[in-house]
Amino acid sequence: MKLDAAGESITVPLDPLPAAAQILTNFTSGRVSIDGRPAGELTNSQFTLDALPFGAHTIAVSSPDGEANVAFNASPGAMPALTGSVRTRNADAVVLSSMGQTGNVACDCPDAPVLIDGKPAGRIGADGLRIGGLAAGTRELQVGERNFVVGIRPEPELSIFLSADRPVGTLVVETNAPGAAILIDGKPAGTAGGRTPFQMPLAAGPHRVEVKSPGYRPAPPRIANVENRKTLRLSVPLDALKGQLAVLAAAAGTSVSIDGKPAGTVGPDGSLTVDGIEPGERNVGLARAGYAPKQMTLRFEAGRRVKLTTPAVDLSPDQNTLAEDRRKEEKASWDRVDKSNRAALQQFLNQNPNGAYAGDAKKTLAALDQQAQAERKREAEQREEAEWTAVNKADRTALQQFVDRRPNSPPRGGSPRPPGPDQRSRPERGRAERGAAAGSATAADGRGSRG
Repeated sequence: MKLDAAGESITVPLDPLPAAAQILTNFTSGRVSIDGRPAGELTNSQFTLDALPFGAHTIAVSSPDGEANVAFNASPGAMPALTGSVRTRNADAVVLSSMGQTGNVACDCPDAPVLIDGKPAGRIGADGLRIGGLAAGTRELQVGERNFVVGIRPEPELSIFLSADRPVGTLVVETNAPGAAILIDGKPAGTAGGRTPFQMPLAAGPHRVEVKSPGYRPAPPRIANVENRKTLRLSVPLDALKGQLAVLAAAAGTSVSIDGKPAGTVGPDGSLTVDGIEPGERNVGLARAGYAPKQMTLRFEAGRRVKLTTPAVDLSPDQNTLAEDRRKEEKASWDRVDKSNRAALQQFLNQNPNGAYAGDAKKTLAALDQQAQAERKREAEQREEAEWTAVNKADRTALQQFVDRRPNSPPRGGSPRPPGPDQRSRPERGRAERGAAAGSATAADGRGSRG
């Protein structure tokens, strides 16, 4: 029952699962029919019927080694139920009905003890033996002296075990590699990974068993000593080969990660090989300083190599990181500049006209220019002062020559500079002229008296 948005109950219909049947024998060959219609031939002494319609059915197995007829009823939501005794010829029969964790064992062996995975489950009664706690998976069923291996599923299922009075036993091969090829005495015998582990009737005695599967390391051959009318379970685990990643043509220094864990760094030749990667989908990451990281999902298979090359390994520059690197580089360059060297400052400014330190460079250049100008002015004043010191202050001609050379020279204390002709006022020019005339007359009188 389920409640809708208004709180009212609604009914959710569920479809019951159909029943299935699996037949396991030690017959050399045989045919299977259901309800009088041929269903197929035994393969490796086994046969499976899936999706049986609900209702009454009869399964018949005929072989030169023996025969059996099993009548049962398949009802919705229930495990298959036998509707009569199992009729056999030259064969012993054990039937297991199961659904979920509940089962019922029946056979023509009253009061026989039943063990599940080596643990006592009870004895066979008139209606068989009902058992609980039958977990899904591979289980070993022992009824009296006979033992079988069966795959239990939650769905309704009927498992029929038939044993002919033959000098054979049954070999069951279990492995962790689905679809693995199984070889018996050097010949292909079948594959692993069905509803029930691979099993095959074999003559009593030693047999060489090999299990091989792509993506797995082959196991050393095993010797199975099969006993008459007994089931031998042989476990052959295979070591799964790991996947491999080959990074090619990548930039040196690129870091590679697998599922977030560091896997290595690309070498100077642009390559990196990563071994031991678990099969399946893995997240592969690429990262490099100054570049945007990249993530991708790759599928790895056992014993296979995945190649990763350009353009998948190419990374795009990270603008923020590049900008920060440029700022750091500019600062380092600015720190190296000789701030008293105008040429070095100008070269830095030419290289970084719009940089963060361009303003500082301009200010420093302007300060240097002001210092240079002040130094030139001071040197000029020193030269002028030295020149003025060298002038004979009693020599009018020398003084006039200094004035002509330095018309804008400032007055000096204790020795006023004679004004030039263009700098004197009209009265001063008149006095100068009169003085000059008087000087001229005096000079003339002196010449006359000497005459």
